[in-house]
Amino acid sequence: MWIWGAAAILTRRQRSNGRLLGLTAAAARRHASSGAGGGAAARLLPLAFPTVCVWGANTGVGKTLVSAGLVRAAAAQQIPVHYVKPVQTGFPEDSDARLVERAAATAGSAAAAAATSRVLFAFKEPASPHIAAALEGREVADAAVAAATLSELQAFADRLSAARATGLSSGGVPGLCVVETAGGVASPAPSGELMADVLRPLRLPALLVGDPALGGISATVCAYESLLLRGYDVVGLALVREPRRGNFDALARLLGRAAAHRGGRPLPLVPLPQCAPPPAGGAVGGGGDGGGLDAALLAWLDESRPAFEQLLSLIGSEHARRLEWLGGAAERARATVWWPFTQHGNVDAGAVTVVDARAGEEWLVYQGGGGGGASSQVSSPSSSQASPQQQQQQQQQQQQQQQQQRQQQQRQQQQQAPALAPLYDGASSWWTQTCRGDLQSEVARAVASAAGRYMHVLWPEVAHEPGLELTRALLEGPIGRGWASRVFFSDDGSTAIEVALKMAFRRYCSQRGLLEGGGGGAPVLEVFALQNNYHGDTLGAMDCAAPSGFNGPKQTPWYRGRGLFMDPPYLSIKGGRWTLALPDWLAGGAGGGGAPSWGSREEAFCPERDRGTPLSASYASAIDAAIDAHEATSRGRLGALLMEPVLQGAGGMLCVDPEFQRELVRACRRRGIPVIFDEVFTGCWRLGAPTGAAILGETPDIACYAKLLTAGAAPLAVTLAREEVFAAFSGGDKAHALLHGHSYTAYPIGCAASLASLSIITSPETNPNICSPAPPPSPAAVAASGWGAPPPPPPAGCAAGSCLAAARPGGAPCAAPCGALVPMWDESAVGQLSRHPAVEGVVAIGTVLAVELKQQPSQPAAPQAASGGAAGGAGGNCDGGARSGGGYLAGGSGAVVAALRKAGVFARPLGPVVYVMVTPTTARAECARLLAALAGALGAHR
Repeated sequence: MWIWGAAAILTRRQRSNGRLLGLTAAAARRHASSGAGGGAAARLLPLAFPTVCVWGANTGVGKTLVSAGLVRAAAAQQIPVHYVKPVQTGFPEDSDARLVERAAATAGSAAAAAATSRVLFAFKEPASPHIAAALEGREVADAAVAAATLSELQAFADRLSAARATGLSSGGVPGLCVVETAGGVASPAPSGELMADVLRPLRLPALLVGDPALGGISATVCAYESLLLRGYDVVGLALVREPRRGNFDALARLLGRAAAHRGGRPLPLVPLPQCAPPPAGGAVGGGGDGGGLDAALLAWLDESRPAFEQLLSLIGSEHARRLEWLGGAAERARATVWWPFTQHGNVDAGAVTVVDARAGEEWLVYQGGGGGGASSQVSSPSSSQASPQQQQQQQQQQQQQQQQQRQQQQRQQQQQAPALAPLYDGASSWWTQTCRGDLQSEVARAVASAAGRYMHVLWPEVAHEPGLELTRALLEGPIGRGWASRVFFSDDGSTAIEVALKMAFRRYCSQRGLLEGGGGGAPVLEVFALQNNYHGDTLGAMDCAAPSGFNGPKQTPWYRGRGLFMDPPYLSIKGGRWTLALPDWLAGGAGGGGAPSWGSREEAFCPERDRGTPLSASYASAIDAAIDAHEATSRGRLGALLMEPVLQGAGGMLCVDPEFQRELVRACRRRGIPVIFDEVFTGCWRLGAPTGAAILGETPDIACYAKLLTAGAAPLAVTLAREEVFAAFSGGDKAHALLHGHSYTAYPIGCAASLASLSIITSPETNPNICSPAPPPSPAAVAASGWGAPPPPPPAGCAAGSCLAAARPGGAPCAAPCGALVPMWDESAVGQLSRHPAVEGVVAIGTVLAVELKQQPSQPAAPQAASGGAAGGAGGNCDGGARSGGGYLAGGSGAVVAALRKAGVFARPLGPVVYVMVTPTTARAECARLLAALAGALGAHR
């Protein structure tokens, strides 16, 4: 029987004594610096040679035999080969690496003698790795396993580069690395997490070894789909052809046919012959050419050689196809793609970022290959007239210089060779990302489940579980609880704004009896909004924004600024303090004493900060005066207040004074003007709180959410509304209804992704940054209180012991779990950043860290507003007086962005503003690393 054969053969054959080829403690020390916090250059994943990761549909299906056959066949073709076993249990009695190396030695070639192997993390107990690690009291972090594996690939690349080992085989393959996993695809790593998730940051091409036993069809299909679900490329399936069970033929029919999910390319299946059992009693020959391998296994390796040569050819061709695609992607994209927000004339091939995959918060981006660098000669003084001692010193210096030259050339060759480099997604892919790497598969499961169950179902007069459950979560959770009663689904933020405008205008007209005709027809409705706002790209949303580069004549010839656009006061950190920049219309009305400032975010954002102060009164009177002036001079009526609460994203990460926005809401409430909050960017914990409204302490009538809502997995947006807004559309005829929708309204896949995203953000199990209930009293505390006594109350505050003011020296946890994030950015480090001579101001709130650079005279700046008034209509511009200058179209940030790129951080600037954005689940240590990278990049600004 094959299953008995594979498990028993390996168990018996691995127990022969032999030299140990890997030491786990040394590996851990050697690779400790290659984890997530290391530099991008130190974490290059080499692509100069094929690498294949051997996975099993189950344990005991013959992964090691397949690995041995691959290594032996490669060595026979003079291909330098390296075998890596990341995790091994039952060591040293059982050693897959030892068996593989001995199999390679029988190939009878120079490459066979040079074949190497390495065991990275070994455990003595012959059990599942998580059990073995627990029994031995050893903790091995998932990142350490991935980093150690990557380091082995890099070391192999170094050896190949040093030996100039290229084109040694007839197929021109410069080398081969075989990584063999432990157990099955879904077997645990030492941490207890699945090995498929642990190695996912490397996304090595996968070779799946199928299960030929009874039940093996199911196990193999499940293993294959588990790899696909995590984004692995499966290059092929190897399986023993056992005629009685017919697993191979069944799997060839199920998986080998033309598959749409592989672009129509069938999955290659390679049959293997059965392997005879080892000698009776477990005796294994120790001498001769076999090097400790029994005759039956050697015979199987010889018999299987054509199959392994076929697998080698398959691995090589898939590797070549991958390199061809990656290497040509930039030019193909430049020739065929029309990118958004891009002047294509300024983009050369080197500026295109080719992304191979996402690994949590990072991308794996292609770094193109090339030839080795030219050698450089280092001259030295003539030694003809030097003394013997001087000559000896000069010779030593020359040897050191030559060694340094060789090392430098080797580094240059490695950097020029094709590779994948980790690049932190500092723009959060346009502000959409929710998950760390270990949570990515959770969202993928949700999406796959919804796709398998529904694909798509239209929404009018229909209810499906993902859509209805998301509606409940939004209305009953912290986003809509207490104010919203209805959820309208759309596809993106701009469309959500269009829907919100229709809702607000109907509510406005309904309140005033303007829907039944009579007296001059429908009123001309406009919006009350802010300078530097941005609400999307559709025509209605564009008309709700102040004039800017986004909606100028070159972009939107139909643009008509339909509203009153008020210039707001802004907050930013200057010299370590949150400082208020007042617009021209308020420069003399804040009570004197210069610009107000506060020592902490909590003080600057406190709802009681300005109540009853001259500043608050100045805000209120200026707002009323602006509305009155607009109504007196404009033929339109203000039918809605539309604003991004707290932070204007596309306008330049501008933090509007919360007290000013509170006064805006109060003024509109007094006049019966519906209030819309555009929370497409600010909602869903982007700013630390569940919503920007929660920071203001004011609730809207209508609010829009998108971006973080779906964790970046699918496009979806929602518009939430009060019951009074919904009631304005009630009536007997359909013409009175909200006639708006699109094909993918309440898309089940997007709804499922949203439910997963909200769960990930709000659960303490997945998000250590969330302020959650403290753990209940321990059993010991309950017992200490005595029999019959009431249990002690749970401790107040968040489980993390740090929330809002609690993060500051002398602070205390909040009185009850508030559902907000703990501070993500170190306050003292942010203060230091704001003192940098290149920095105009800093905004650090929630997951956002934005730096506005000082503009030099030589740098172009967008024109400033000519008027010092409180508001502007269609003749205003996008940059209010509170800004130092620049705007989206300004330059001057390219050097900082380039420096960040060298530090492994991708950034897209907003004019003179460079920002880094993390996810709500990002570890605060990673936030500290990114802050330091941004601080270091500022030195490039001139």
